[in-house]
Amino acid sequence: MLRDYLAISITLRNRPIPIRFFIGLLLWLPIITNAQSRYEEPSWGLRVFAGEKYQNFDIIGGSGSSASFTPTSKNLAGIGYSHQYFNIDLGLRLTTSQEQQTERIDLQTSVLYNNHFFDIIAKRYKGFVFSSNELEYFREDIRSDVLGINYLRFHNKNAIDIKAIKSGRIKERYQGSLAYGGFFSYNGIRADSSIVTNNISFGPEIRITNLNVGTIGLQLGYFYRIWLINRIYVFGAIISGLGTNLGEIKASENYSPGSSPGLRLQIKAGCGYVRERYSISFVSDQSAYALALENDSAYAYGIGALKLAFSWRFQSENSLHHLLQMHQPRSR
Repeated sequence: MLRDYLAISITLRNRPIPIRFFIGLLLWLPIITNAQSRYEEPSWGLRVFAGEKYQNFDIIGGSGSSASFTPTSKNLAGIGYSHQYFNIDLGLRLTTSQEQQTERIDLQTSVLYNNHFFDIIAKRYKGFVFSSNELEYFREDIRSDVLGINYLRFHNKNAIDIKAIKSGRIKERYQGSLAYGGFFSYNGIRADSSIVTNNISFGPEIRITNLNVGTIGLQLGYFYRIWLINRIYVFGAIISGLGTNLGEIKASENYSPGSSPGLRLQIKAGCGYVRERYSISFVSDQSAYALALENDSAYAYGIGALKLAFSWRFQSENSLHHLLQMHQPRSR
């Protein structure tokens, strides 16, 4: 919610950052706001951040048995570009000396236009730590893909006035807004053999080797922001969704989840401190999806991110505008 009008966060494994492209982007992006109304607060600068991203899933059997699948090396750090209207962050994950590592590509993009919010997610994780009771080991053959599109319309767009929040110029101390919209999510699981072992008391519907399930539905939520003293703000949002599942599951035998209900729950929370030239923010974004399987079993997967960011804004839009005007050719 307190992301900017365009916020992109990319995490790759062992991929170099395109430095020339990134520097060119820094110099070019402020030009697109020349037609916007002038704003005296510092407009663009640099960001450094650290945090973690994850994608995991759980299986709960009708008998009460459960199994969890979690990735390794969730921590990441990077640099970014901060603008009055958007952020662009490029992050690299922080690996350890552990030989077995989760391979991943993680892309999240958010767009806020007036009171319309879009959240687009694309993730691919390969290699998970399987844990059930006291049994735990790494499965490098398990791959999980997640695609998601979420749309929300905020009833009160003043509650999510990013321009005012980033500048610290808040007219009203308390703001809240009802949000409603729809969502679509897809989750695919691939494995060379059953993702749970034969010596665990799971029914045949749980011994999944291939899962392709999409969920489409409606969602409703509420966002609330409080501006505290000394330029400190806190915010929180809870969004719930209900939909129907489409797809197929290959376990001991192939079957379809049919028109079983699909549930979605998202919780966002954060805080920040804003000054004229710099700001510090911490944001937590967690989402969980669940669907029913046969024989009272259930499958759930979650995605989430934590980010601590420091932004230093070193140029204002007005001074940048005058600088560009000075270098424009004069007509006779």
